Amino acid sequence: MLTHMTRHVKGGCGERLEKRAIRYRPGVGDCGDAWEAGVGRRHNCRHGLDRSVGHYKDAPLAPVVRDFDTFPFLSYNNFLAGLFVDARAGKEVTMVYNVAKLLQEPIGSVRHYVLDEPSGIEDPDLVLIGPIHSDRVTLMRTQRGILVTAVLTQTVRMQCVRCLADVDVPLEITLEEEYFPSIDLKTGLFIDWSHDEDVTPEVMIDEKHILDLHEVVRQELLLALPLHPLCRPDCRGICPDCGADLNTEPCRCEEKPVDPRWEALARLKKTLSEE
Repeated sequence: MLTHMTRHVKGGCGERLEKRAIRYRPGVGDCGDAWEAGVGRRHNCRHGLDRSVGHYKDAPLAPVVRDFDTFPFLSYNNFLAGLFVDARAGKEVTMVYNVAKLLQEPIGSVRHYVLDEPSGIEDPDLVLIGPIHSDRVTLMRTQRGILVTAVLTQTVRMQCVRCLADVDVPLEITLEEEYFPSIDLKTGLFIDWSHDEDVTPEVMIDEKHILDLHEVVRQELLLALPLHPLCRPDCRGICPDCGADLNTEPCRCEEKPVDPRWEALARLKKTLSEE
């Protein structure tokens, strides 16, 4: 409901009374009375977060930014510093999600996230350029765990197979992987998945209910690498004898006398190369 708050304000013209309308929400847990319009008494709690981002509630993706369940282990201030890079765009900098609450919800419950971060993936066969990006990462509660679906884009630096020049290759991977909890939230006991061949270490949700995408994404990127990357389709490569890059300079090899028996083929080769 709406109410009013009156306070004394000191200014250049002395004290004055300021009255403004605010939204009052009684009984909101251990934070006491909450003021929707601004930050209240306590900051290190969920409702302090709700109050502090009240002016973002009309943003299109505000529920994504305000999903405190993703980072329950962070303090209030660290949470704000880490997530509110671009609150109105719903930008979230993570490939790690706390899914404790989602695991307690009915089958079919979903969460949507925006992914745009410099990748923390480390692999000697991957030279990642720029952030890994997805407009929507969807986490859906299933009967056994959580299904993650997303279309991810990432640029990878490779070497041209003909001239060995660096080439930036854009990759797009489709992620569709089911993750499995290691702890039963009702009993607190470990779940035995040894009988299930689909359950491997990289798709396990850890005992703190943290779902980590890094390993699965790393494997998908490796599978998406092209076998013969080229700097351009008509790359001429390098001379195997003198090492000249034939895209930028002529061959420096001395012409050797042609065997008369192959002279006709040599002329044909020269004609074809000129065309």
